[in-house]
Amino acid sequence: MRTGLLSLVLLLSLFSFSIQGCALKAPGTGDMATPGPALTGGDSDAIDGLRKTLDEKRNEGDRQGELSALLDMGKALVSAGRYVEAEKTARQAARLGKKLKDETGLSAAYDLQAEAWLLSGKPEKALKVLDKAGKESGAGQGSGARLNLRGLALMEIGKHAEASRVLMSALDANRRSGDKAGLAESYRALGSAAMAAKSPDALTYFMEAYRLDRESGDMENVGYGLGKMAEINLEKGRQEEAVFLFERSYAAYKETGSEEGALNGLESLIEALRALGQDDKALYYSGVKEDILKKMEGGRRDR
Repeated sequence: MRTGLLSLVLLLSLFSFSIQGCALKAPGTGDMATPGPALTGGDSDAIDGLRKTLDEKRNEGDRQGELSALLDMGKALVSAGRYVEAEKTARQAARLGKKLKDETGLSAAYDLQAEAWLLSGKPEKALKVLDKAGKESGAGQGSGARLNLRGLALMEIGKHAEASRVLMSALDANRRSGDKAGLAESYRALGSAAMAAKSPDALTYFMEAYRLDRESGDMENVGYGLGKMAEINLEKGRQEEAVFLFERSYAAYKETGSEEGALNGLESLIEALRALGQDDKALYYSGVKEDILKKMEGGRRDR
C-alpha cells in the first residue's frame, strides 16, 4: 500500500477514536496533568491480599494452592512494576513447580521470571530463563506468549533480524490460539523491530496492534501505538499527521492515568506544532509538560 493512501486510511480509522470520549479538551479547560502514580494503593492492597493467601496455603500444606498463589502474586508484582520482587517470587514458583512435577505451573513460572528480567532491563537473563524453560518444561514451548518474550529479549540485545523471525512465529501461534492480546503484542514488537530496521512495514504493524488494542479497550497500549505511529509520520516529514497522532496518544494515556506515558511524545508534539506555526497549541502543551513533570517530581519526593 502506498504511503499516502496508508496515511489516509490511518486518519480515517482514527477519526472515530477521537470522537468516542478520547478527544482532547480545548486549551485552558480541565486538568492539564494526568492523575496518580503508576503504583496505586489498590496495587499494594491486592499484593498484600495475595501474600495473605500465600501464607494461608502454606499453613494448610496446600502445595498446589501455594503454587497458584505464587504465580498470581508474581503477576501482580510485575503489573505494579516491582520486578525484583516478581523475579524472586517466580523463582520460588519454579522450584515448587519442579517439586510438584507440574509442567504447566513450571512453564508459567519460567515465563513470568523471564518477563520480570526483561522488564527490569536484563534481556540476557530473560533469554537464559527461556532456554532453561525449553529444557525443563515441555509445556508452553510453542506458545505465542513465550515466543513474544524471546523476540522482545532478542530485540533488546540488538538481534533484530532473529527477533523478527521469532516474532513472526509468535504471530502465527497467537492467531492459531485466538489470543488477541498476545497477537497485539506480536504486532507491537514487530513494529518496533521494523522501526529499528527502517522498514516501511513498521506503520502497518502498529496499525494492526492499534486495531486489536482498541477492540480490547487496552488504552495504555493504544496510547503507545499511537505514539509510535506519530514518530514514524514525523520521521517521514508528515507533521500534520504526526500532530494528530501525538494528541490522540496523549489523550489515551491521560485516560489511563499514566503520567509517564502522557509525557512520552509531548516534546515531539510541541516541536511539530511550532514547525507548523501553531504557537498557541505549542504553548498549551508546554504547560501540560511542565505540570506533569512537577506532579511526578512531587510524587517521588512523597515516597
